[in-house]
Amino acid sequence: DRDQRAQDQPVGVELVKAIDKKLLRDLWLMRSQVLTIALVVAAGIAGFVGSLSTYDSLRTSLASYYDTARFADIFSDLKRAPKSVEHLIAAIPGVADAETTINFDVTLDLPDATGPTIGRMIGLVNGAQPRLNKIFIRRGRMIESSRANEVIVSEGFALAHKLQPGDHIAALLNGKRETLAIVGIALSPEYVYAWGGGALPDPASFGVFWIDRTRLAGAFSMEGAFNRVAIRLASDAFMQSVIDTLDRILARYGGLNAHGRDEQPSHRFLSQEIDQQKVMGTTLPIPFFGVAMFLLNVVLSRIVSSQREQIAALKAVGYANSTIAAHYLKLVLLIAGIGIVIGLGVGFWFGHYMTSMYTRFFHFPRFLFHVELWIVLVAAGISLLVAIGGALHAVGQVVTLAPAQAMRPPSPPKYRKMLIERYGLAHWLSPGA
Repeated sequence: DRDQRAQDQPVGVELVKAIDKKLLRDLWLMRSQVLTIALVVAAGIAGFVGSLSTYDSLRTSLASYYDTARFADIFSDLKRAPKSVEHLIAAIPGVADAETTINFDVTLDLPDATGPTIGRMIGLVNGAQPRLNKIFIRRGRMIESSRANEVIVSEGFALAHKLQPGDHIAALLNGKRETLAIVGIALSPEYVYAWGGGALPDPASFGVFWIDRTRLAGAFSMEGAFNRVAIRLASDAFMQSVIDTLDRILARYGGLNAHGRDEQPSHRFLSQEIDQQKVMGTTLPIPFFGVAMFLLNVVLSRIVSSQREQIAALKAVGYANSTIAAHYLKLVLLIAGIGIVIGLGVGFWFGHYMTSMYTRFFHFPRFLFHVELWIVLVAAGISLLVAIGGALHAVGQVVTLAPAQAMRPPSPPKYRKMLIERYGLAHWLSPGA
């Protein structure tokens, strides 16, 4: 009975164990090549996971910040309009909320400035938070309307000039030199990328200041008027229709073409910077995965060529073509698996580091980092497909190799004349060349 059961066993568990032992032995013997290829795969995965997780995290951070601060959807600057026009703007179909204010660019007098320094003064009604484009106080407090010369300054400018709450700064308000007391350091969704119209954003030469609106209006003769409009749209609003209507209303008041977020300087610069991470995440891994596929093909082809007699012996003792092919596929999949583990670890670290760096650079109020499951699955899936693609040619050789043929040395390759030989140029070169 025992003999009969042994005969009924298909090739047997011992054979399966033997081929698995061969797999582990092959991996150990080529460990340096395994590590090299795994690191190439890991580099591709790290670039993919790190860049795309940074892109996704920054997008989430930006959306959260905009939502919390009630960042406006439409903006318009104008020369001067009376406050009586506000109800016309609020009545535009599709407008959920509209807020007006005044702002002016002034020259700042700073002892450490190496060039012209501009400050954008924005009026706050009674020192209170605006309904739209709310500011986020990092340090200090909001201004008090009873103290006319108190200001809040944007964090980027404050860091560039080492300003703190309690410091004072001089500014020319409509030609009159005024000393302003800094009481707070703040962020604004409208000036994440503080840009004053120069070639490039420069936090050292352009700062944003929030001051009591009555004080600012008195300095520029803007009592009962506004020169800046921000609009938040209803969920079912058609943006272009609202922009066209707003332009018609403000045309007689020197309206300077209303625009959406896509043309708002800070948001445009910010979106372009963040989108670079998406481009990097989709292009950076391509050469690494291509090189990994090439290396896997070369290495596995050499292994199959050097193990012809082993393959013949395995087939002779009863191993099916599918089992032997699976053995070599498992070899490359294990190499890819090592690369996946390393790549995911480096990718998580890289994404966390990049997101942290961008959060500090953009002065986001909160640091948010996460890696979506689909990013991990796609990265692993691509790596496995790369491994299989690199192994297909060599596995095809295994399947088509007959045992009797495999026991003999491989036939010499077919040689033919090179292009330079066919054109009679070979005599100019030595055999070594």
